[in-house]
Amino acid sequence: MHRDKYKLSLYLSTMLYYGTVKVFNRQIEHLLVPRPIVPDIHNEESDRESPLSKTKTRKFHFQIGTIIIFQKNVFSKDYSILAIPWCYSKVS
Repeated sequence: MHRDKYKLSLYLSTMLYYGTVKVFNRQIEHLLVPRPIVPDIHNEESDRESPLSKTKTRKFHFQIGTIIIFQKNVFSKDYSILAIPWCYSKVS
């Protein structure tokens, strides 16, 4: 259990560090905040209504990039995870 969470966290932080932007779907039973090596700046969580289903979006901001997790359907455990290094994202 902890090993899988560690592997996910390591994979996401590697995606950010090496500038890889990749979207993939995973069945994640217990989705916890990923903890890459760099400290967390702040987290955002929002719910958006769409005509067909609710889409839940969680953003995790780190020093080297942002991880966005989309929950496609509130009744599903299928998530899309997008890692965006700050070299590709807008820095305020």
